[in-house]
Amino acid sequence: QMKNKEKILYCGMDFYKGTIGGFLNEVFGVVDDSFDSPKVVVTPNPEMVAEMESNNDFAMVLRSADYRLVDGYGLWFGLRYLWGEKNLHRICGSDLLQEILDRNKVGGFKIFLLGAKPGVALKISEMYPDANIVGVDAPKFSVKESEMELVVQKIVNSEADMVFVAFGAPKQEMWMWKAKDRLSSVKFIFGVGGAFDFIAGEVSRAPVIVRKYVGLEWLYRLLKEPIKRWRRIYRAVVVFPILFVRDLYRRYKKN
Repeated sequence: QMKNKEKILYCGMDFYKGTIGGFLNEVFGVVDDSFDSPKVVVTPNPEMVAEMESNNDFAMVLRSADYRLVDGYGLWFGLRYLWGEKNLHRICGSDLLQEILDRNKVGGFKIFLLGAKPGVALKISEMYPDANIVGVDAPKFSVKESEMELVVQKIVNSEADMVFVAFGAPKQEMWMWKAKDRLSSVKFIFGVGGAFDFIAGEVSRAPVIVRKYVGLEWLYRLLKEPIKRWRRIYRAVVVFPILFVRDLYRRYKKN
């Protein structure tokens, strides 16, 4: 079984505390183990934390996940420099998927890629012929029972150990929560947002210095896709800081 790591609290959630390398070592350490149901891994960012405020079902799913990896720069920065968590590391969903595709081989995990636009997951499977990708699907998002069952059955038939879901938040988390009990042969199910598009080259990522050290990837995305991104960016850079400062105030008032 995977070991429990030291965790931290914010907004009713505890986060994985460790490097991406440490997390991957734990994941690959259970390649021969089996669970009653998949370990659910979510990758919260500021936008997702803001969404929790008005979406109780989504908040429940995030709080109930087995692992929460700090994805967004704003969430990481707030927790590290304002909340006081000095050893917290960012683990982005796209970086995580990239590392697993690079590291996984036949005999390791059987991987299923679910989501993004038609052809994107297939392109990734062609880019990584040795990564043991056993299935891909790009259905329109749905939590309707009949439509979900078709996708679930496809995953079960593939005998996948690891499923990456890229419907975008909060849709992918709601899908994962509804499907997980029917995927008993799966070991891990990850919500990875736009990771497929980044890895397949459908969407360009901000330069590393902007992404990792300056924290302005949101501005890069806004300039690239202003109409598509502005509402989500607003929640991340305006709504989230307000909520974070509110909770920080409550924390110090309580102490």
